[in-house]
Amino acid sequence: MNTLLRPAFRGKKNYYGIDKNDPTLVLFAPLWDSELQGSTFYSKDSSPKLLTVTGATWGYQGRKLNGTSDNINLGNNAAFDFERTSPFSAFVWAKKTSGATSEFLIGKQLTSGTYRGWMMYIRSATGLRISVSLCSTDTTNDIWGQTDALILTTTNFNFFGVTYTGSSAASGLVTYMNGLPIAFTASRNNLDATMIAAGEMRIFGQSTFLTGTGGDAFVYNRALSASEILNLYLATKGRYS
Repeated sequence: MNTLLRPAFRGKKNYYGIDKNDPTLVLFAPLWDSELQGSTFYSKDSSPKLLTVTGATWGYQGRKLNGTSDNINLGNNAAFDFERTSPFSAFVWAKKTSGATSEFLIGKQLTSGTYRGWMMYIRSATGLRISVSLCSTDTTNDIWGQTDALILTTTNFNFFGVTYTGSSAASGLVTYMNGLPIAFTASRNNLDATMIAAGEMRIFGQSTFLTGTGGDAFVYNRALSASEILNLYLATKGRYS
């Protein structure tokens, strides 16, 4: 059985639809879970981590975000210090409702200076596209680019994600939307120094902020396969239909 999938939903421990005890799952934050309504709570992965909420009121599909300051913060947690040679995967369910604005989705990156770290966000400069940054020094030592395809809707939830093989090259990076890979073009592809910095791990808000609703957030310390990602999408999409 695929390690991402859980048995049929038989009681609370299985109702998430995934294997939350997978040791490579370093963050599982089902923001819709009624147990996670407070201003602080712990993630549901096998090594629970403290999350602190700014604003972001709870709802049955996730946290509602105001686009100006609301976010979920995990602090400077080393579990998310991915080096340029470290594989990882990051996925979120999100509904963006603000139209043509750039908005942060997930990552651990400095907000000034070198901008060292990694992040995935929605970029609006040439229509709404998924953009990914793997950075040592902004513009001179980094991988940065965006998807070729536009995000087609701002009225429904989408499942956004990225996998990275640790290749130190854009060829090791794949972007996904709703369970399927979408073409990515790297405008910069020169990464040969460390990505690790003392930035904060954030969801849905950093220097830009999501307007809309943020649902599940997943981070794995490996590059998931295409079939695993499709299964993860299918296992979790029912809540957002």
